Amino acid sequence: MPTLVLPSKNVHYQIKYSSKRKTISIGVDKENGLTVSAPEGTSLSEVDKLLKNKQSWIIDKLNVYEEILPPPRPKEFVSGERLTYIGRSYRLRVNKTQTKEIQFQLFRGRFETNIPNDG
Repeated sequence: MPTLVLPSKNVHYQIKYSSKRKTISIGVDKENGLTVSAPEGTSLSEVDKLLKNKQSWIIDKLNVYEEILPPPRPKEFVSGERLTYIGRSYRLRVNKTQTKEIQFQLFRGRFETNIPNDG
């Protein structure tokens, strides 16, 4: 994953290439952080040059998300916990069974997992 070196920190970012794009665009959001969408064949040096030119805008956007939105809590993977999948939120149900392997599925509007019962 490429990294943008800023005065206050280093920021990892994703590049998404598309044959349909004509220009490079930059986005910052809470889910994906810094993302760059670029036409296929765009060199990393071109992307770096644009990111350096937009450095103050990127820092402002990153600071907004850090100040307003606390980082998400780490997942515990316990019954009742909510998991996001394709833009929707589903509850998780954990079943301890005699299975020897972990099974995981979306079933009747919730995620269900069967895990080995150690007891």
